[in-house]
Amino acid sequence: MADLRGFDAQTVEPNDSFDPIPNGDYLCIITTSEMRPTKAGDGAYLELELQVIEG
Repeated sequence: MADLRGFDAQTVEPNDSFDPIPNGDYLCIITTSEMRPTKAGDGAYLELELQVIEG
C-alpha cells in the first residue's frame, strides 16, 4: 500500500475522467494503491482502485 503521510488532497486537482456513480452512500474498500509519477515528471500522484461492496 502507498504511504500517505504528508499527502495533502487540497494541493491536487480532482480526476474527472471516470463516470461518477449515482449520489448516495457506499461502503468501499481500496483494492490497490500505487504512487505514480506525473507525466511532467515533477511530482507524483496516488492511484487508487476502489471496489463498492455495499450501497
